[in-house]
Amino acid sequence: MGIEKPILLSFFLLLLATPISAEETRTTTQTYLFIGEAKVEVRDLSLSSYSVYKGASVDFSVTLRNFGTASTTATAEVKIYDAANTTVGTISYDPVTLVPGQIVTIQKTWSVGSLPLGTYRAVAQASYESNLTNTFERTFSIVRIPSQPNQPTGQLFPVVLPPVITPVEGKAVFLKTTVLKELLAGGGDADSISLKNIGEQILNITFSFEGIPQEWVTLPSHTTLLLPDETRILNFGLSIPLDTLAGDYLLKLNANGGANSTDFLALRVRNYPEDYDKPIALKTIRIDEKERKTLVSIDVKNPSQNTMEVLQVQERIPALVSDEQIEFVDKQGKIVQLNGAKMIVWELSDVQPRESFHISYNIKDFITDYATYMNWHISQILVTQKSTTADLVKILDITSSGINETGYGEVTASLLYVGMNPIQVTLLLEAPPELNVEPATLTKTLIPKGVVSATFKLSAQKVTQDTHMVRLVVIGSDFTTYMATPVLVKRQVSPPSFSLLSILSLDQIVIISSLVASAVTISIISYKRIKRGHPPEYSPERLNYLKSIKGMMVSKPKK
Repeated sequence: MGIEKPILLSFFLLLLATPISAEETRTTTQTYLFIGEAKVEVRDLSLSSYSVYKGASVDFSVTLRNFGTASTTATAEVKIYDAANTTVGTISYDPVTLVPGQIVTIQKTWSVGSLPLGTYRAVAQASYESNLTNTFERTFSIVRIPSQPNQPTGQLFPVVLPPVITPVEGKAVFLKTTVLKELLAGGGDADSISLKNIGEQILNITFSFEGIPQEWVTLPSHTTLLLPDETRILNFGLSIPLDTLAGDYLLKLNANGGANSTDFLALRVRNYPEDYDKPIALKTIRIDEKERKTLVSIDVKNPSQNTMEVLQVQERIPALVSDEQIEFVDKQGKIVQLNGAKMIVWELSDVQPRESFHISYNIKDFITDYATYMNWHISQILVTQKSTTADLVKILDITSSGINETGYGEVTASLLYVGMNPIQVTLLLEAPPELNVEPATLTKTLIPKGVVSATFKLSAQKVTQDTHMVRLVVIGSDFTTYMATPVLVKRQVSPPSFSLLSILSLDQIVIISSLVASAVTISIISYKRIKRGHPPEYSPERLNYLKSIKGMMVSKPKK
């Protein structure tokens, strides 16, 4: 072991003496080698109520998250199982796009219909790119509507709406009526009806309501005179007590006094827990026979304490309705085709806590079958985070070769795109005035889940030793992103090597290394002899060997 250490030390010294060329110096950022891949999970499943009356509706909200590195389209589904583990219902959501890191909550209203009383399981799962996510499960119960004879005074209970609802037309007809109205327990709203005398005699009409307590309805007057061919608008108000049970109530409006006409209004009362943090949407549907229109209004509220960055309402409309038949009353929506269905989409940004907004539209047509309106729920509501194309473009690395002695160098970069549709971007390299960049710009087409490279040539008129910062800028149609890197410029007057030993020949370097090794070996042996009490001794052969090595070092090389 004593002799190996000096030899190793000599090789280490020889390594330090090896010339290092300045032209080989590179400045590099960390490179990530991966291919974009989407990974979706179901984070939550929540219901607006876990005890539902038979025939009532409930909101199912599924929360999805993409924790992968690529965008994808996910389709969620909730299956309902009874106690025998038999599938008794399916809630299918429309596909949603998820960019990397994005969280989306999808809400859909579902009616329990005629399912029997009991406990049920709701299991949520999503599919994407032939993959299935995890499952998330909740339980809920369908409970009995209390019997009417046992109801306390003033208490009203929801009903199961009949499959067929048919108004009665007498000597006066209802031209404009509300067929479906959704209200919160403890809330209220004003509404109106339009009645026309189609007979030839004056009608002394008395209005009355059935199906709800009289104190829920406010009328300026219960009687009115209606002349032949006259149309009268009747305004009324609805006020729902706070303790009203959630569910459906069928309100019957009678126009007596010779008119003998009736019409119906399905009143859907909703009740949410105090800590409910998903969007609350209330829908109203009116028909206008005179104008032959269906008027749809949607009131949406953010009940949470947090700002909803993006809130999207998706409304499915009958397939026979053409785009020309849709007219927006206030906020403009976007008409799209999704899975063969016609949809209207409204998108709002930064909906503040407790904020509400109103959207409405008309359809130049109406349906006489009231049952169709009863099940016309909002297709779904999405709550998601803001995302831009910049979130889909990642600069993987940027590398600088530096400026060499001749005044030239280059910068290379690679980009990963994790979006779903190809996009075109412009690349430019920002550099200080001392450096020239070619080309000025590059145009690249980014392919989904693909990596592209770009190279810029650098040159300098005056080559001076310094470090400059350059910045790669990626510009898209709606975003800009960038990354910087240093560029080392070599001084022109510097020697080609950083080592003084580079002026020696290889033979001389080997001799120097041997001499250093020998000297170190002798020093260690001498130190050990002195330490043991023996003075250093050298044989004549050892002294002659050292003299010969010295002669080789000082002798001039032969020409």
